[in-house]
Amino acid sequence: MIDLIIEGLRVACKKTIEYAREESINIPAEYLLTTSVADVIFNKFQTDYYKVLLEFNTKSLSDMNYENFGGELFDMCMNDVDNTHRNGNVDIAVIDGNDKPLTCIELKRFNPTKSILYKDVKRLSELVNRKSSTGKPFISENYLTFVYGKKGNFADNSKISEEAKKIYSEILNSLNKEFLAKSDTKHFPFSFDVYTKQVSYKNLINHDPDTGQDISHLYLGVVLIIRNQNISLTN
Repeated sequence: MIDLIIEGLRVACKKTIEYAREESINIPAEYLLTTSVADVIFNKFQTDYYKVLLEFNTKSLSDMNYENFGGELFDMCMNDVDNTHRNGNVDIAVIDGNDKPLTCIELKRFNPTKSILYKDVKRLSELVNRKSSTGKPFISENYLTFVYGKKGNFADNSKISEEAKKIYSEILNSLNKEFLAKSDTKHFPFSFDVYTKQVSYKNLINHDPDTGQDISHLYLGVVLIIRNQNISLTN
């Protein structure tokens, strides 16, 4: 799934460059990122058994007919009044032919901050903490993804990747500590991993006035993998 998400981000960056036709580009609104990722996933799983659904309502998830996946999930995911601006939806839901959710994907804009990520991390961690009577999570992992961009002279792109991993690992660690401290039915601790991969690189015509070197834009696809805290990391 991670490779499909990264490919979708790559497509979105390519479209942005084509549409903007400017030397300096910005990653567009979440809509373009969401539809690009959804298209790639849909093309991979375009069978009657799998469904790829956009802006999938949380209550619809709660109404799906399988063991112990009842209305309390809706109550759990909609417990914040200030969550209404999202209408209780996940950006992309992948479900199987038995109407069982397999994973949820949220997409954010360029270089999101902790405050922007908070509600999506909260929702995704709630979902991976839902368990059946066997004790297994209904959804083993969810994804929160976006593009991280930097402008400058890049002698070593790997340093930017490590920078992004450090920033978002610290954010997720901080959120996890907050959720643990609250220790209630509205906040669920989680385990996580941060994956990055270059999705676009654009050389610019203008030069750095201080060094005289070309300035470039580097774009990394970042995937935050949100798991149940009791599931060991495999990546």
